[in-house]
Amino acid sequence: MFKKNNLSTTSKSLPEGETLKSSPKNNLFVGILYGMIPPVLAWVIFVVLLKNDAVIMDKPAMPYLIAIGINLVMLRFSARAYLDKTSTGIMLATFVCTLLIFILKVYR
Repeated sequence: MFKKNNLSTTSKSLPEGETLKSSPKNNLFVGILYGMIPPVLAWVIFVVLLKNDAVIMDKPAMPYLIAIGINLVMLRFSARAYLDKTSTGIMLATFVCTLLIFILKVYR
């Protein structure tokens, strides 16, 4: 009477025997690494290369806020790809970077 749907939860094809939960990209440490790339790049560009002389829109923390925005975009893409552990790592790195920016910029 009722037919069983053979719909898969993803549209991506994975190698035989591998599921999304066991994918090497779905790892907490990979997510933390992905989440740390934009803030570290912002620090290298604006502090090391430009000697912190670049002020965008009269706000010295703007490059780091842009990096946090990029992290949120990466978080959205990893969540849509069902990479839960990677999303958690990106979210953790974003939270830590936001906290550090707040502490270093406000209490300076």
